[in-house]
Amino acid sequence: MAMSREIASERVRFMAMALLFFANAVVETSNEVVATSGFVSKLGASQILWLWGADALIIVIASSVYSLVVDRMNRRKLAIALFAGFGGGYVAVFALFVLGAPDGVTYTTLKLMNSQQDNLLPLVMAALATDIFTVSESKRLFGLLGAAAIIGEMAGNGLAIGFARLLGGNNAGLLLGNAAWLLAGAMTLAAPARRIEPSTRQALEGEGTMAALRGGLLFARDVAIFRYLTLSALLVGVGWTVIQYQFLVELSNAFPETGDLQVAYGVFKIAIPALLLALQTVGLRWLLRWWGYKSVFTMMPGALFFGLTLALIWPGFIAVAIGSYLAQVVSQGINEPSEQSFLGLAPDELRGRMGAFLHGFLYPLGHLLGYILVGVALWQAGSPQRGRLIYAGAAWACLAVAVWSALRIRARYDSGMLDWRWRRRRRQGVVELEF
Repeated sequence: MAMSREIASERVRFMAMALLFFANAVVETSNEVVATSGFVSKLGASQILWLWGADALIIVIASSVYSLVVDRMNRRKLAIALFAGFGGGYVAVFALFVLGAPDGVTYTTLKLMNSQQDNLLPLVMAALATDIFTVSESKRLFGLLGAAAIIGEMAGNGLAIGFARLLGGNNAGLLLGNAAWLLAGAMTLAAPARRIEPSTRQALEGEGTMAALRGGLLFARDVAIFRYLTLSALLVGVGWTVIQYQFLVELSNAFPETGDLQVAYGVFKIAIPALLLALQTVGLRWLLRWWGYKSVFTMMPGALFFGLTLALIWPGFIAVAIGSYLAQVVSQGINEPSEQSFLGLAPDELRGRMGAFLHGFLYPLGHLLGYILVGVALWQAGSPQRGRLIYAGAAWACLAVAVWSALRIRARYDSGMLDWRWRRRRRQGVVELEF
């Protein structure tokens, strides 16, 4: 009887989180296709570097604020606030489109808001999920939660393509519908799923904000395996920026019209979930079982290294598209859920800040370095072809170091897990969820 109640509780908890992951993915993906394709078509691919740079800085600031509150407040209530806040924000962007605001204003606002959603909502949902699931449960279920997000991505990409083809690129209605998705997610957490109340410890209320942030940074400094993961993540961010930028340049050259570019970009992104579903439902669990955390973190820098090498050897759209596709599949299908599950080993009162440090600081900082690298290379080179060789070659060297750092995680993993700072303290209560 007790076992059946435990299984039922796990099932309901999983269904609630899967619905939230699905809704967030529908909104983030469809809006990302609209924002990126619209910006590149209306303002040019080269201008997106400045937008990406500003976006990275905003992400770091937003993540700083998030890291100071995530371990000091109820994560369910924090998720409610973020879902509702972004839902209201998209209503405001909808108004900009309806009122006919300039393209530079509408697409820039949409892109910046979409990027913050992509940064903060997965962070808080991952922190909430690691609270309500044990480590053993997370190894079984986090891949399936990722699969729910992938199905949401397929639906979101399909919506973006449909609006471009059937409604001639009139995306105002899509924005209003996406706002409704997020507001429904907030209501789900506020009412039907109100019994998601994690029993994990929170950081001390009397702890100053700088002291709270310092605790997360010191943990990254003192734990060897996390230190190597830090270096790898930072350099992966540089390589990711370069290959994604080059892909947008090649894609915009092939499809200069706004509607055609939105469809082409949407088709590319909808092709990604075909392989992701297999990875999330079967492949990830197999990798974590047989490879474990010690080896799985070599895949992301390895995939980017291979993709960039291919693009350098075989210049052109096809090679860059293959590299970008491989990088996005490995990132979403293996790296992100593995990192989320891995952080479940951290102490309860630090876990949220570790997630914010990794995804809200390191990756955006790596992206920012990549934007600077590309911009300076194009500025100094005198020609796009020469600039491409400079920034692609520099990124290739960064990824070589990232692969080395990931291999050091593998070499130091067993001894590193004996560090007392990395031992997750057991939770006392059993989390229940009732509808």
